[in-house]
Amino acid sequence: MLLSKILDKNIRLLKSIDNNKFTTGIECDSRNIKKGMIFAAIEGKNIKGIDYCEQAIKYGANTVLCKNNDFKKISGSNTNILTSKNIRLAVSSICKKIFSKQPKNIVAVT
Repeated sequence: MLLSKILDKNIRLLKSIDNNKFTTGIECDSRNIKKGMIFAAIEGKNIKGIDYCEQAIKYGANTVLCKNNDFKKISGSNTNILTSKNIRLAVSSICKKIFSKQPKNIVAVT
């Protein structure tokens, strides 16, 4: 999917690299990144996803999704940069766009 199809009012493209505008998926664990994917730098309780951007780029991420405040930490990298105020909401929105076929019913047991 083209990055231009992912953008909306909550997701902004701050830095674009011309030859890497196509994405194949999204992942928040840098160890699972494959070539052409978006790395979502989600901040957790103990770990900050932004600290793993370099590893994700090394594994093949062509785009990084981060909070607006974290843009400065990775602006020097040679990758597309998407920003959002709410990363978790942005990931949900991107997943819905990339994987348009959704099941009719979802059931979870905990």
